[in-house]
Amino acid sequence: MILFSARPVHSQIQIYKRADIMCLRYRKKRLDCTQSAVLEWERGEDSVEYKTLKQVCAETEVSRRAIQGYEKAGLVFAAARNERGYLLYDRKAVERIRLIRLLQKLDFSIKEIVQVIDAPKEIFKEALEEHVAYLEGKREEMDELIERAYQMIEEL
Repeated sequence: MILFSARPVHSQIQIYKRADIMCLRYRKKRLDCTQSAVLEWERGEDSVEYKTLKQVCAETEVSRRAIQGYEKAGLVFAAARNERGYLLYDRKAVERIRLIRLLQKLDFSIKEIVQVIDAPKEIFKEALEEHVAYLEGKREEMDELIERAYQMIEEL
């Protein structure tokens, strides 16, 4: 339920209050329900720096298609659109894209990322610890394979 929308950042962004917490909503998707969102809102739209998809891609070294895939999976959302209709991302979305990319480099699948990224810190930490243990096991296997390869090279 929209309680107020006195100063819209964008015509499609709405602010509403839910359980005494202000939330931002864009195209019926909840974007942010944190105190920092409230503070950014109170400072006005000029205090929020938006970046286009092209700028985000250049800054994070993540492809456009990858970011679109994150959006499709529900991992990240654009904060607004500019007058030309280009998607705009705020600082939090850019940081979230960086986190998603790091988790992918750690060999997390998109499905696993969806499950842990918004989980409480304890669950996220536990998932990371389990995954690091898995990667340690893979590293030991790789070290053994590399050693075997060196032995084969010496025999040739």
